[in-house]
Amino acid sequence: MSGSPDQSNSAVVSHGKVGSIGYVFSSYLPASDFAEVAERQRPRSEYHVFIDRGAAELVAFDKIVEGGMLARALARIGRPAPGVAVAALNHKPRYRALLTTGENVGFAAALYSRLARTRIPINVITHGSFFGSPYMRPVAYALRSNRNVRYLTLCEALRTQMISRFGFAKDLVVNTGYGVDTEFFKPQASELTTRPIIASAGAATRDYRTLVAATHDLDADVRIAADSAWFPAAVDISPDRLPANCEARSYVNYPGLRKLYASAAFVVVPLYPAFHACGLAVIAEAMAMGKAVITTRICGRSDFIVEGENGFYVEPGNVDELRDRIKELLSDPARAMEMGAAARSRMTRLFTLEAYVEQLMQAIRD
Repeated sequence: MSGSPDQSNSAVVSHGKVGSIGYVFSSYLPASDFAEVAERQRPRSEYHVFIDRGAAELVAFDKIVEGGMLARALARIGRPAPGVAVAALNHKPRYRALLTTGENVGFAAALYSRLARTRIPINVITHGSFFGSPYMRPVAYALRSNRNVRYLTLCEALRTQMISRFGFAKDLVVNTGYGVDTEFFKPQASELTTRPIIASAGAATRDYRTLVAATHDLDADVRIAADSAWFPAAVDISPDRLPANCEARSYVNYPGLRKLYASAAFVVVPLYPAFHACGLAVIAEAMAMGKAVITTRICGRSDFIVEGENGFYVEPGNVDELRDRIKELLSDPARAMEMGAAARSRMTRLFTLEAYVEQLMQAIRD
């Protein structure tokens, strides 16, 4: 990125008021985002709830222009996320607290707050994306003493790592969980198929080779939505070299993805070993749709699945174990449906967007 920030690719939203929360967005927010939500062409995210409540103002790339010389300089040299962090802190009289969407902008805000000697509360939604980086330990050393910064993890596994691996104080790390739009993703009828469909989705950290190896000769069709909603990522399979019962393609949009979930007997989210949270969105969406989920047991696993009640965990790369779990659900459709109903119930009780926003708000109030 060079020159001034491209405001045409970013939604300029100023629904907040002085004394509200500055919701610091770490990536471009398309100008069509809110219109698509209103038209139910995409699910809501937590920032939509904040905006609807008038509790936050989005601080995205359009704010860099008025964020000061350092913010503009960072954008010009291709560091827009730190640029947004600096812009947000330079607007600190307007906000009573900052909430950042991830570590790329949150860590920058935390470090710049020390340089600027500001004590504004900073709350970093933490995905664990830096946990595998060799730079994480020295960064953690620099961040641990910032008592005005709190880390809000997507699951308990991430909170444990922040405390045990990187030495953060327990009171600075809160498991606020994750939320999904349970009204957009909800059970719906689908067309009857001659064979059961096993669905999977996502691109980042996906172990589709293991899924294909486990299902290539089963009496079922495997449908893979090889898209990533978060960042570009290549999958580990070639769509034109798959077994006859497997298909991998882009599902283009959220209504298409929702239709795929609806058609599935259950959903499989195969993952490579990872310290960070991955697969959470797909697992949450599928469970909200009333589908049992089989996924890989990784260090950054979610809090959604209760083993044997609404889904199963399998060990990374274990083709036989994954195959056995898949065959178990294929052979007992009634159990798969019962587990799917339990999955839907858990999501609507504990992991709605509204519940997630309340958890975030409580952390900010604390």
